[in-house]
Amino acid sequence: MNDDSNLNNQGVKDEKPKKKVNILIIVLLVVVIGLAGFVAYDKVLSTASDSDDNNSNETNNNDKKDNDNNNDEEGTNNDNTPVAKIDESKPWVYDATYEYDVNPKSYTTSYGETYSLDDINIPYINLNSTAATKANAEINDLFIELADFFKNQLETYKEWWYVADYKTYSDNDVLSIVVTTIVGGTDVPWERYYTYNFDLKTGKLLTYKEIYQYAGFDSSNLSEKVEKAITDVMTDEMKSFIYPDNYPNGTNFTKYNNDSINNYKKSVTDDSIKCFLDKDKKLNIIVTLRIPAGRGNFDTAFVIE
Repeated sequence: MNDDSNLNNQGVKDEKPKKKVNILIIVLLVVVIGLAGFVAYDKVLSTASDSDDNNSNETNNNDKKDNDNNNDEEGTNNDNTPVAKIDESKPWVYDATYEYDVNPKSYTTSYGETYSLDDINIPYINLNSTAATKANAEINDLFIELADFFKNQLETYKEWWYVADYKTYSDNDVLSIVVTTIVGGTDVPWERYYTYNFDLKTGKLLTYKEIYQYAGFDSSNLSEKVEKAITDVMTDEMKSFIYPDNYPNGTNFTKYNNDSINNYKKSVTDDSIKCFLDKDKKLNIIVTLRIPAGRGNFDTAFVIE
């Protein structure tokens, strides 16, 4: 009886240490699992943070590149002061003085009119920007074209003539330049226009959209006003044709008017539209009108109200 009791007590005593060991093992497993989870979670957070930092840096770098590209394109300032002039002692635009080897420098046509090389008066744009440099190169090419024409007439028929002049309009924001050439002789004289509109804060050329928006128009109301202006001018021009049906191709008003309107639309689509802001900041556009006379196409300046 006593021996059995002692054995039972010894069994109870042996079980207690085993239970303690098992509990200790479970606690250790929980701790290990917890630590492993914490390490994994911390790694995920660290990776996400690094990714966010990389994305942030990439965005900042892209923004910086965009800003650098914008600055490099024209080399202009970012404040509200005008872009620099090439020669600060001169106005924004002044008469260009390109040399051309021809002698004499004038001739008289068979119609008794005298023309000189000095009648080709073109501008020099005194604006320190890439766009202005390109515009000056184009204007220089125009001068050479007209001077070559002058020399050819001087040495041959002396029947045709070419003249050129320009006007400028500006405020604190926009500089508009309009070069007009007129050629005449044995046919109806016609004009050609070359226009340049500069943003004086950046030195860049303004788009047609930027110009008409500056003048207070938008895409919803501009087309209707332009078409009306074309129709009004065409109505006045066609009044001079007393017998329009005598022309081989016919001079039906609707046909010629629609051709003129389509010329405007095409120039907007292919980005060849010429425009400028006048002294009253009104929008002026150049439209090639179809008229049943002479060469048939005449560039005409319109004020859009």
